[in-house]
Amino acid sequence: MKRLTLAEASAMLIGTQIGTGVLGLPYALRGGRILGLVLPLAAICTSYIGITLSEVDNIKEFLRMNKLYAWALTVVPPLLIYFAGLKSFVNGLWLAGTFGGVLYAGVLPTMMSLKAKKKYDSFHLHFPHSMAYLSGLVFLVVFIYSLASLV
Repeated sequence: MKRLTLAEASAMLIGTQIGTGVLGLPYALRGGRILGLVLPLAAICTSYIGITLSEVDNIKEFLRMNKLYAWALTVVPPLLIYFAGLKSFVNGLWLAGTFGGVLYAGVLPTMMSLKAKKKYDSFHLHFPHSMAYLSGLVFLVVFIYSLASLV
C-alpha cells in the first residue's frame, strides 16, 4: 500500500463529497475508499430489502393473496423490466415517474371522484361527469403512449 503525502491526501479530500469529507485525513490514508463504496451499497441493499418486504405485506393484505403469489408479483415485474432492456437508472426514474404520475395524479383521482359521486349523495364536486371522464381519458392516453414508447 502506497503511503500518501499530506499534499496528495489533501488533493483527494478536495474532490470528495461533504459526507466523506468529515472523515478527514484518516479516510484518505486508511482504506476509506473501500468504506466509501461499501457503506452506500449496504444502505441501498437494505432499502431494497425493506421496500420488498413492505410491498409483499401490502399485496398480501390488500389483494388477499397467499405469500408465494405476493412474492412473485413483487419480484417478477422489475425483473421483466430489466430484462426487457431498461438498464439505465435515468430511464428507470423516467418509467417510475411517468407511471406513478399518470396513475396517482390522473387516473386514481378521477376514479375516486366518480365512485364517490355514485356512492354518496352528499358528495358535491362542481364539475360534470363528462369532465371527469375527459380527465381520466387524457391521463389514460398518456399512460398508453408511455407504454408504447418503451417498445
